[in-house]
Amino acid sequence: MAQAQVSREFGQVYAYFGHHKCASLWIRRVFEELSAGLGLKYVAYSSWLVFDPDEKPIDQLYAADFLTAGLSLGARSFAFTDAHPRHVDLFPPGTRSFHVVRDPRDIVVSAYFSHLLSHDIDDFPSLARHRQQLAGISKEQGLYAVMDFLEPMFDDLRQWSQRPDVLEVKLEDLMTDEVGGFTGILRFLGLLPQVGTERLAEVLDTNSFSRMSGGRTPGVPDDGSHFRKGVAGDWRNHLTDDHLSYFLARHADVLAKYSYL
Repeated sequence: MAQAQVSREFGQVYAYFGHHKCASLWIRRVFEELSAGLGLKYVAYSSWLVFDPDEKPIDQLYAADFLTAGLSLGARSFAFTDAHPRHVDLFPPGTRSFHVVRDPRDIVVSAYFSHLLSHDIDDFPSLARHRQQLAGISKEQGLYAVMDFLEPMFDDLRQWSQRPDVLEVKLEDLMTDEVGGFTGILRFLGLLPQVGTERLAEVLDTNSFSRMSGGRTPGVPDDGSHFRKGVAGDWRNHLTDDHLSYFLARHADVLAKYSYL
């Protein structure tokens, strides 16, 4: 797939690459507000097709068309929140971007509650079927089912190329130090001087976990909320030794790749 063709007059392009259940809604909101403050037109792409290996070639075509259309309409700030490794290569040379990952074990636990209770299923037919499946089985069996459902996404993480032009960021680091984490992202993108630390702090406060969850502090769970708990390491409270054995047999390499093992 060829890269999008962009004239020099269009200027610098910025991108955020994220994944399902990696706080992508939070990061998208922050990135969108920061972009708006800089006068950068922002658009976001996500697709349930990435969860079906047979549909990934179609998703790649959709993603390429979306990017080309966005660029032609003046967008310079992009969020690809169900990112496939090949999506990076669609962007024009010189794009400044960052990629956010999360402990895959926490992804499983977060996805279980979200898939069962809170995630929008209107444009996600495979998730609608998956929700019916989860509703009819125990939590113990449901966690196995979620691991299977997320297999294509973990394969994306496995294939992802860690490259010097894309900043690799752990969600856990952003959660521990939001201002410091996003300061590093903006510095890598070359946008820190234009944004400034005061504006960044304002945007992060506007989009804090407490505000987005209706007043809860991180660590106080609401299983029916899309913003369920807001902490790292919750997998220890839900995954049994058998769950972990099942997961490690399939994805130990993914944990090791991102230094979670």
